[in-house]
Amino acid sequence: MILARLEGHLLVRSGAVDPADAPDAFTLHLQWIAVGLMVIALALSVAVPEVGLWSLLIVVLARPIAALARRLRARRPGLPG
Repeated sequence: MILARLEGHLLVRSGAVDPADAPDAFTLHLQWIAVGLMVIALALSVAVPEVGLWSLLIVVLARPIAALARRLRARRPGLPG
């Protein structure tokens, strides 16, 4: 996941992606939410082995968190990103 996100950033930054099709910087940053949640799920499953793969359910929160971030950003259009 980390390498895929880095690749996306590098492709957009280098101009390999058509600017009309390229996501904006804020959307690229929102994609890191899933990576962060995956790290939390890994830490949880290591710290509490009984949880096992159930810790991956945390990743389901990526979309609601991204939607919340978009709503908060829409309320404050002057924020960088």
